[in-house]
Amino acid sequence: VAAAASATTLTAVNRILQLSQIAPVDSLDSGGASSAGRAESELGKTSTRIQARGWHQNTETDILYTPSGGAITLGSDVLRIDSYGRSAHLDIMQRGTTLFLRDETTSSGSTYTSTGFGSDDLHVTQVRELSFDVLSGLLADYIACESALQFFRLYRDKADKRSSRMTDMLQNIMSELQISRTH
Repeated sequence: VAAAASATTLTAVNRILQLSQIAPVDSLDSGGASSAGRAESELGKTSTRIQARGWHQNTETDILYTPSGGAITLGSDVLRIDSYGRSAHLDIMQRGTTLFLRDETTSSGSTYTSTGFGSDDLHVTQVRELSFDVLSGLLADYIACESALQFFRLYRDKADKRSSRMTDMLQNIMSELQISRTH
């Protein structure tokens, strides 16, 4: 499975490099200072940011969490979470992998506790960060193009015709995504 993820990530990194008019690479340079390493880093940051919006493919509805000792620990891939259904009245907040429940509201503001869930199950809707290799082709393309635009702005010459061309490509892909989200 890791090989498939690397191949897909490598393809996206090479697309970023290609759109920035940099020669493609044969392997990833995770965490490296090379152009490929920087492109991969930008791909990861952009993927997290875009996936956090919540898409049909990474949003799970009516997920059940059972507290342990009154606390709920989330997976490290949970980007966003909100109470749902029978639990919709609860005001919850995520900090890292810990879920907090609003304890009380005072004149100085709200307080939250990580152990106030008791033993009642919590129903939520959550957005998970998926690995790049399981994203739909359209969303992966959008993330790769957005990453390329950010990479280009950070590491290449200031805006010129190539930047405008990438912006046009991104708008076309985003339009396709909007159409697919409504059907």
